Amino acid sequence: MWVSELQLASFRNYQTLQTRFSEGRNLIHGPNGEGKTNLVEAIGYLSSLTSHRLGNQKSLIMDSSSSAQLSAKVKSGDREISVGVEINSGQSNKYYLNGSPRQRATDILGNLAAWSLLLRTWTLLGEIPETEGVSLTKPRPCLGRG
Repeated sequence: MWVSELQLASFRNYQTLQTRFSEGRNLIHGPNGEGKTNLVEAIGYLSSLTSHRLGNQKSLIMDSSSSAQLSAKVKSGDREISVGVEINSGQSNKYYLNGSPRQRATDILGNLAAWSLLLRTWTLLGEIPETEGVSLTKPRPCLGRG
């Protein structure tokens, strides 16, 4: 199972983002404050519907918005599904599976299994080492800050 595409709107520091990943390992890199951890957090949220960084989901929504949208295309063998969440401030969240609304959070749980390894010590190395078999993904600069 792997995430082939991630789309975000009004999530953390991303006004909009659409990025693709390669099958296998992906290394996300860039300067501090560009949103690398936010990408990992978004995938984790779609997997568990919780954040590893906080308990209040309002902090996931960009300050200028009342909701954030997250979706991912997930591939497993020949199967491809789309999992989505609209995080709402002041009302219930909305859940989507293959573009269709779902009534309960449990309807989308289990369709994306994720774990992450966050490395915060690259500055000690001076640069990212050559890594065979790893795709490098650099977040595009975000269009707004929360």
